[in-house]
Amino acid sequence: MALSELLLNKTALERTMTKIALSDIDLGDNVGRRVRRPVDGSPLLASMSRSGLINPITISRSGDNRYQLVSGYGRLECARVLGWTAIDATIVSGTPVELSLLAVGENVGRQDYSIWDQCHAYQHLYLQHGLTPADIASRFGRHLKYVQLCLSLPRKLSPKVQAQLDKGSTIPVTLLMRWRVMPPERQDKRRAMWLAGDTTVEKAEKRRRIETRALERYRDLLALAPPSPEREAVIQSLEYLLGDASLPTFLRVKG
Repeated sequence: MALSELLLNKTALERTMTKIALSDIDLGDNVGRRVRRPVDGSPLLASMSRSGLINPITISRSGDNRYQLVSGYGRLECARVLGWTAIDATIVSGTPVELSLLAVGENVGRQDYSIWDQCHAYQHLYLQHGLTPADIASRFGRHLKYVQLCLSLPRKLSPKVQAQLDKGSTIPVTLLMRWRVMPPERQDKRRAMWLAGDTTVEKAEKRRRIETRALERYRDLLALAPPSPEREAVIQSLEYLLGDASLPTFLRVKG
């Protein structure tokens, strides 16, 4: 089967609906999810307790009377917590790459599908099945640069930061992008500060970056104008907008 057909969803996997004993289902690699969050107290658990299972889980055959989960980890765990012995499931048949694409596709677009989940899902498709970043971006409607970021992030983060993400910590993407260029020991220090709720350094660095970019833009703007009353008028306007008396001095020196 051509890879282009898989990427464009031109093929339909064979599906069978049935009820399967929970004891017959193995989690396997669970390609679609890296982070397995506890379901206790979750809205999904409350919904299944009240209304039952609305969407069946998806599984594939892995041997005699054994099945491997393709998608639906949260629903499967909720069923275990609720004491169910069996669950409605859709059995799909397909090649490993087809099942991996299905597993990732089931999760893309979900609000709780973290960038860390995506990093490992895209890495699996890239390393195990040979999909290019462009293939992945096309299949799941992602920007190519975003996919490339996801592929590079795991190898640039320190082991402690990765372990924190594996536990389900939702470290903001903006912080991860800044941390990835730091040495591991500095990443670990920032991780400890983030866990302690100390964002002083991050906020100060963000403000410094904003101010630096602003200074560079204003300096470049003034460089276009020769010394004149008009240039002084622009400087006075900057003083008014920024409320920073030291800024015009900086501009006169650099301009």
